[in-house]
Amino acid sequence: MNFSGFTLILAGLVCFSSSGFKKKPTIPQGCWMNSHEEDQIRQVGNFKVYRPGSYPFPAARGRSGFILKPDGEIGLIGPNSIDGRDTTWGNWVLIDKRELKLAFASTKLSRLKWKQENRRMLLIDIY
Repeated sequence: MNFSGFTLILAGLVCFSSSGFKKKPTIPQGCWMNSHEEDQIRQVGNFKVYRPGSYPFPAARGRSGFILKPDGEIGLIGPNSIDGRDTTWGNWVLIDKRELKLAFASTKLSRLKWKQENRRMLLIDIY
């Protein structure tokens, strides 16, 4: 899978006190899928719209997304050649109040930044 130039937005995060931030972060755990139907409506730089995996999306082929686990694991979800989905697993570390450093064995993505729109929508930039 090629995720270069992939942009994500995450919601509901705050900061660590141990890292000089005021509050401990609440990472938006779970599955978040790209709502590409909304990307052009809500253009904010390189950010793309993401909603929870349980959101009632219209039918679409090739919807991408990610799974964020609180233990530092991240899975990038993308389409595969047989009309299904593949997940590439890696790790994340919080490096700023709204930025994660990513590490994958099979992709060059290295950062994930987010802006919170509301509890049911994130703006994400993955590069």
